[in-house]
Amino acid sequence: MLMDFPNGYGEDPILAEALESAGNTIVVAQLEFDGDGNFQGVNHPTETLKVATESGYTNHTLIGNKMSRVRFFPEEIEESNVWPFAIKTLAMYKGVEPKLEDGQLIIGDISVPLDHFNDLWVDLPALPPNAMFLAKDTPAGISAGEILFDLQDIPDDEWDEETEELQDLIAGKIVLVGDTSEVSHDIFTSPIGEVYGIEFLADTIYTLMNNAPIRPAGDFTEILVFAVLFIAFVLVTMIPKYENALFFLIIALYVAFGFYMYVYHGIAFSMSYSLIACFLTTGIINLYLFMMERKQKGFIKGAFSQYLHLQLLIKLWKIRICCSLEERSVK
Repeated sequence: MLMDFPNGYGEDPILAEALESAGNTIVVAQLEFDGDGNFQGVNHPTETLKVATESGYTNHTLIGNKMSRVRFFPEEIEESNVWPFAIKTLAMYKGVEPKLEDGQLIIGDISVPLDHFNDLWVDLPALPPNAMFLAKDTPAGISAGEILFDLQDIPDDEWDEETEELQDLIAGKIVLVGDTSEVSHDIFTSPIGEVYGIEFLADTIYTLMNNAPIRPAGDFTEILVFAVLFIAFVLVTMIPKYENALFFLIIALYVAFGFYMYVYHGIAFSMSYSLIACFLTTGIINLYLFMMERKQKGFIKGAFSQYLHLQLLIKLWKIRICCSLEERSVK
């Protein structure tokens, strides 16, 4: 949640003091862009909270209408010294500074590639059967409301004893606090269904700690696969029959190859660009072959019309058809 509105009950100074005394804490910020995509600045939380803790932006990328990637803005990161929330959180946990070098995100001993849009592909984990949300239906989620109600009347001298189990549960771990209520506006559609914003942040950190099991294919690999497709399409034009069937067979094999690499090796190819190129190539080659056929027919017609009149050619053609029909009737 972005706490950018001034507090109405005087809670900001109390929260700021708690964050500052706890140390190693971070709150949400947001990058602001105008309608043309020009960077306008960073929307930080209130000034009281800003000076008491770190902050990271939570701008994410929709693919279609599904949230599945974290976008990096290298110029804005360098200018404003603000990183994506999940990246900054993990870097603080490991006690290092994140870096972007040659399309690679480096966080200590973790190095993961970004795609050509500077996006990090998030590996959204499958939930257990009958589980709808990570925060509500798995042991990974804890209800802050229940904890606060249980602890509000504990005397100071019993605090350590009563909270020992909770301290053991969260000690040495990254703890994310966010809105997971039924009326929350911080909920999004993802490839695995609906997720809360706080869950997406947790999934991003999980992806990085697992060294990004889903990675975009390298530029050289993309070019190599594209070259193989081009050569296959050119070779098909040399086969006099079944060109279109072979074209679509090549496309089907490429799609199957893409699924195989994604599912079993975690390597994602840019399917859209290649498929668009394949279908355009199929149309262009068919148009070229059609024009060549028309040209050859015109050449043959022009060559033989020097020796035989057109009407005579038509009569000979009709005679051939009649003879063919008579032969069939005799048989």
